Amino acid sequence: MPRSSWRSALPDRQPERLLERLHARLRGVIRDPMQWTEWLQVVKTVAAAVIAWLLADRVFELPQSFLAPWSALLVVHATVYRTFSRGLRQVAAAVLGVLLAWAVGNLIGLATVAVSVLLRSASGSVRRGGSRTRRRRWPRPG
Repeated sequence: MPRSSWRSALPDRQPERLLERLHARLRGVIRDPMQWTEWLQVVKTVAAAVIAWLLADRVFELPQSFLAPWSALLVVHATVYRTFSRGLRQVAAAVLGVLLAWAVGNLIGLATVAVSVLLRSASGSVRRGGSRTRRRRWPRPG
């Protein structure tokens, strides 16, 4: 008994047309810059997460190396410049926060009231929204 194949169920030219349509669609995807941008971002993010995990686990032998890929995912952006500039901002903010906490702990002590008063006063002086917010200008009377 002869074996039936998928080619025998289709008309003679059907597989070639299917391959032509698939090839045309693939050409369109390859030539689309938006597709390349999205896939390149995915590849960069995965590479950053894997490299961060390998460095934390194999080179530095950190006990909680699973946090390294998570940190890498938070820092990777679309451009190299933005990745480094925002990464440096985050590192600088973390270092300043640790230094401030250490200074408060040594000067005032670690009483709950002292720390809460300091945090409240610091949060009140921080401008909400950063540099992206616009101040609303009211029309002048008269």
